[in-house]
Amino acid sequence: MTVPPRRGSPLRGVTDSLRIMRMYRRRFGHYPNLLFPRTFTEKIQVAKLTWRSPLLPQFVDKIAAKQFVAKHFGTDLVTPNLYVGDRLPPRAARDWPLPFVVKPSHWSGGNFFVRTDEDRDWDRIEPELDGMLARHYGLGMGEWAYGEIRPRVLVEPFLGTDDPPADFKLYTFGGRVAYFSVADGRLSQLRYAVYDRDWTRVAVKLAVGSVLPPSPPPAELDRMVAIAEEIGKRLPFCRVDFYEVDDRARFGEITLYPSSGFTAFDPPEYDRVFGDLFPSGRPARQW
Repeated sequence: MTVPPRRGSPLRGVTDSLRIMRMYRRRFGHYPNLLFPRTFTEKIQVAKLTWRSPLLPQFVDKIAAKQFVAKHFGTDLVTPNLYVGDRLPPRAARDWPLPFVVKPSHWSGGNFFVRTDEDRDWDRIEPELDGMLARHYGLGMGEWAYGEIRPRVLVEPFLGTDDPPADFKLYTFGGRVAYFSVADGRLSQLRYAVYDRDWTRVAVKLAVGSVLPPSPPPAELDRMVAIAEEIGKRLPFCRVDFYEVDDRARFGEITLYPSSGFTAFDPPEYDRVFGDLFPSGRPARQW
């Protein structure tokens, strides 16, 4: 049986706050200022604890987000679905063309890449996937929006060859894209680079990985920015991710809590730089 969305309780907010403060201290060596947050990582913790718009579960649900983007910005932006359901279909019906990806709709990561016949290891995939479907992602991290999603299975074509295409992550504050993070080699050797709004290289690392050599902006960067900013107008912050496939933008996902607010900025002063861009307020309640 599919686990239902998680509902709140009077004590959950207190429990989540205490848990988040302990996790933050373990990560950074000090407690976050949740009453007067100033850094990006502090403000993400506050977002986890206080943002309760019905838009948010739709944005982080991998299936619903694709439907949303297709409806408002164009069907050409989304990767077609090979299958959607509460569980995988019978094995005899899993005749999807190689390569493809199996993923839970309510999970960050948790992708099963099936690129060859040898990768169709259902004896391994099924129990791992069922375990994810039976749990609320983000429960222990206080990520409210994920707990409101009905977990489902999504199967999509695999984009790319050995590796997925480069991933362009648009950091959007109050409806304005300020930074781009580019990730490549996620299944081989992960490499990152960060650019500002003018596509000038910024000497900051937001994730573990080696440095990606300088590269030109994607061909449809302006379209990516326009979509991210339209979505972001209703949120103090979001990160909207795209791929580039044959010089065309392809929607990836909408992220509200990057690294659950535990990004280890290097150098650390960029935690405050990003925090200064992060406006106060709450998300809109409807589109």
